[in-house]
Amino acid sequence: MRWHEVISKFFGIIFLLALVLGFLLPGVFLPLSGITMYVLGVIITLSFLTLDYGEFFKTIKQFYIPLAVFVIYKLLLPAGLYFLFSLWQRNIGLAVLLLAATPVGMITPALAQITGGDRSFVLALVIITAFTAPFYLPLLLQLVGGAYIELNALSMMFSLSKLIFIPFAVSLVLRRFVSGFIKKTAPAHGALSVMLLVFVLLGIAAQGSAYIRENPAVSLSFLGASFVLAAVLAVLGYFGFRFLGRERRLGLTVAVTYMNLALAITLAAKYFTPDVMLFCIMYEVPGNLLPVVLRRLGRGKRKQML
Repeated sequence: MRWHEVISKFFGIIFLLALVLGFLLPGVFLPLSGITMYVLGVIITLSFLTLDYGEFFKTIKQFYIPLAVFVIYKLLLPAGLYFLFSLWQRNIGLAVLLLAATPVGMITPALAQITGGDRSFVLALVIITAFTAPFYLPLLLQLVGGAYIELNALSMMFSLSKLIFIPFAVSLVLRRFVSGFIKKTAPAHGALSVMLLVFVLLGIAAQGSAYIRENPAVSLSFLGASFVLAAVLAVLGYFGFRFLGRERRLGLTVAVTYMNLALAITLAAKYFTPDVMLFCIMYEVPGNLLPVVLRRLGRGKRKQML
């Protein structure tokens, strides 16, 4: 097994270890929090380099399905979950709103393939949510949670636009001039993204370390709530569109539960309270465990079918 295959297989464990290491050694890794946005930009560029737009346009022919999924799972569901979890605690509601509305993670097409889901369908959701995020995400956060947070929607819109459209432009230039090199190294892009994301998580965990140590009870309650959120999203993802078929439902479950967590945590650190950032960090645990569970379930189903 090659190095990038090992990293891709055990990415969840690697992410959790990075969070633990950043928490235990904040003095060492805190400087990394200052380069988070730049590292995210590189990760997103790598993701755009390997996206198959031909595959996307084939899937998008049935545009009403991805559009319905987008409206329900990225606009209506986050708002509904916000009001539901706000009954538990207001800051948890705000964190759930941010997480549920955050664009689908860039590595989810690969995760969908591993779990037995429909990769093309997930790819369509990745592209739709990525390119619309600079517009819908700040507006949704402002409209739904604006009464409880001081959010500059235009500032967030500008930050997200830079984070999405600059990497996209860079990827187009690289595709034009070094396409051969991109094709040759494409199998390792996912693993490289994982390793870059480790730097992001180390900095983020170090940034939240002091707050977690000072509030252990809050941290544990947030961890429990994050598992509840993951379970709710998984159930709604798999059973929300029962007519889609097993593969698409598995893919949708991955897409709904594995949002762009690094982006969510970065936005929480920049625009929200420490409680919101802490909850987003805690969601890393169930968020990275779920693909492993879904992979086992997908394999089990395939064996039953055989």
